[in-house]
Amino acid sequence: MSCWENLVPRGTGSHPISIRLSRIIMVYPRSRSEEQCTRIDSSAIVWVLPEARTELVQIVAVLVVVVVIVVRVNAKRGRQTVLDYQSGIRFKGGKFQEILGPGCHRFHPTKEQIILVDLRNQPIIVERFSYPDSAGENAWVSISAGIQVADAHRAITQCNDHVNEAIALIRDVLRGRLSARRAIEARCNRRDCEQEIKTHMAGELERIGLALTSLEITEVSSPVMDSVGGSAGVH
Repeated sequence: MSCWENLVPRGTGSHPISIRLSRIIMVYPRSRSEEQCTRIDSSAIVWVLPEARTELVQIVAVLVVVVVIVVRVNAKRGRQTVLDYQSGIRFKGGKFQEILGPGCHRFHPTKEQIILVDLRNQPIIVERFSYPDSAGENAWVSISAGIQVADAHRAITQCNDHVNEAIALIRDVLRGRLSARRAIEARCNRRDCEQEIKTHMAGELERIGLALTSLEITEVSSPVMDSVGGSAGVH
């Protein structure tokens, strides 16, 4: 009886029991005898030669090694999510590489670093900032402003705290611009003062990667103005 006849096991009756050939896996050279056939179960027969089994084990071993290597490599890689109101700065070996937009980014923690920068508008309030006006009289001014990061790379490399740096620049510009006027003049021409301060402020903030989004003078006053009944608030 040949190996092909073994594929059709006989039942108790005279008719053979049909089997599905699609469930039979054959690795069988025609020159081999039927003694090398190995029965796996009642529904499938697999011919596997010793050489084929050795090759199969080697292939499985290689696949296992590859999977282990891939898992370990991925485990060593970090992930950083950049939100839609942020910008990511990638550094490699301490050197700037690229600016990353919103999304999930992979990096090597031992070689690379990703720093997140908040791009949202930051409100700033400076209350009763004291300065000498053009007449040498002591005066004070209050403003509200808004800033945001315009150049993420420059902002992260030029300053450590955007808000404090911006407040320091705003105070310097206020002192320089308003000291050239009388306090009463600054109050009466508040819109012109705001535009002049905005123009000078934009250039100063640009140097550290920031942009001025808004500025409003809310108060200009001095002891002399208050003594003659001037209102401290700007309406």
